[in-house]
Amino acid sequence: MNEQDVWSGWGSVVMGLGAIVTFMMVVGILVWQVFKTWQASMETRAAIARDHAYQTLAEEAATAQKQIAEQQQRIATELATMRDRVAGIEKVLQQVD
Repeated sequence: MNEQDVWSGWGSVVMGLGAIVTFMMVVGILVWQVFKTWQASMETRAAIARDHAYQTLAEEAATAQKQIAEQQQRIATELATMRDRVAGIEKVLQQVD
């Protein structure tokens, strides 16, 4: 059996099909990896967007907390002033009796 006999019969068909199957597997693996890379990229972008949204929300919450603290301080000051005024009015009313 010489070299020409293998390529002249089914050997060439089997080798050709083997090469085609191998090529298709490599192409399939490459397509799969490109898809997975794209999917990971999209997930990363979504995570970054979520993180940015949480950061913005946290900044807004911190700003709101500062505003509330300032308002509470102002209200406490006004309440202390009102207590002093009411105490003064009570003294005047007691003196009138």
